[in-house]
Amino acid sequence: YTWVINGDVSSSASGNTCIVNWGAAGAGSVTVTETNNGCSGTTTICIKIIEGPKAFFKTNPNTPSPTSIVICKDATVFFFDLSTSPAGSPIVAWAWDFGDGNYSSAPPGPMGSIDHQYTVPGVYTAVLTVTNSCGCSSSYKIKVTVKSDPGVKIECPRVVCERERATYFVDQPCSA
Repeated sequence: YTWVINGDVSSSASGNTCIVNWGAAGAGSVTVTETNNGCSGTTTICIKIIEGPKAFFKTNPNTPSPTSIVICKDATVFFFDLSTSPAGSPIVAWAWDFGDGNYSSAPPGPMGSIDHQYTVPGVYTAVLTVTNSCGCSSSYKIKVTVKSDPGVKIECPRVVCERERATYFVDQPCSA
């Protein structure tokens, strides 16, 4: 067998098998020629190489570093999905790995976010992997450092009406 690949970064052929690492989006092709007992046959297939999705998210609490965040123990982090995918192949699956043994496959909520509470101090890696309708995937990750201090808490949160005045307290018991 003789293999000819167009649009690849690299390829490796052995007998009737060829493994291809495709390059940038565009057109590609795979041609194989078989020669057996003096007979020869060639087949070519065209391959459409599509642009894959790009996983990306930001967090709240916000951080000046796009690759790490430092929070207090028991803090809830909101992960805002900002992933993109080319037209014609939308993102159909989200896989969140919060690095602390907790996972979620839920798509982002109405505000494009998903939240997670870190309850044990340590250093974790939070990873989002998105997959589009063509099966292409991309991952993005940040380091999450959880300090042992629980930090301050705003007490007495509640729903408020527009133009209402509300009072909040830090680390004080709610009044009845």
